[in-house]
Amino acid sequence: MFKKPFQTKTRSSLRVTGCRQLAQEARELFPSAWAPIGDESDTTLEAPMPDKLQSAKFTSYVGDRGEIIYSEAGSPLWVRTEIRGGGDATLVPTVYTQWRFPGVLPVVWTGVA
Repeated sequence: MFKKPFQTKTRSSLRVTGCRQLAQEARELFPSAWAPIGDESDTTLEAPMPDKLQSAKFTSYVGDRGEIIYSEAGSPLWVRTEIRGGGDATLVPTVYTQWRFPGVLPVVWTGVA
C-alpha cells in the first residue's frame, strides 16, 4: 500500500581488481572519456575512473537495485543500475563526471525554437 523509502548502504572501498574491471568496462562503453585532453605532459589531469574507489549499494522504492561508485574524496562518479530485474547492470556516468569530463557523452544539438 505504501511505497518503501529509497535505501542506501554504507560505502566501502573497492578492491584493486574491482577498480580495474570498472575502468575496463567504462573504457569500452565510453571511449571518448579517455581521449587526451589538452597537454598530455600535464600530470595533474585526472582519469574518469581513479585508482581508488568506493561503492555503496542502493535499492529504490520500486525494487530497482544498483551501485553508486564514488571517488576517494566522496564525489559520485558512476552509477550501475539493474532496472526492473532485467539482469544486466548498466554503467552510467553521473552529472558530476560529465561536468569534469565533457567528452564522456556525445553532444546533442537541437534546433532554434
